[in-house]
Amino acid sequence: TIPFGKLLHYMKRDDLVEALGPATYATLQQQAGSRSESFTSEYLTTQVANDPQLSEHVRGTELGSRAFAKYMANLERITNPTTAAKSREVRKAMAAPRQGYMGCIAT
Repeated sequence: TIPFGKLLHYMKRDDLVEALGPATYATLQQQAGSRSESFTSEYLTTQVANDPQLSEHVRGTELGSRAFAKYMANLERITNPTTAAKSREVRKAMAAPRQGYMGCIAT
């Protein structure tokens, strides 16, 4: 299985809040307040990723399925042999110009 942290990259905060539900969201806000921490997107994703029950809950929702589909589409695009060949071609063509680049000469 894919680590939940990777799936979080494919989720928006609003969707994550909706998947968690208002009760869990309120609980996480209270925890942040009691720890004197700001309730940011980073705090929310960290708490969800570190709690196995929450991460499994989100994984089982429609949001988890959509995030997995996005991950698979990205993986397929990246590992596609034609894309890899094109990247090698471009890298090879740009090697010489990149080595000769000396920075902005206008200043």
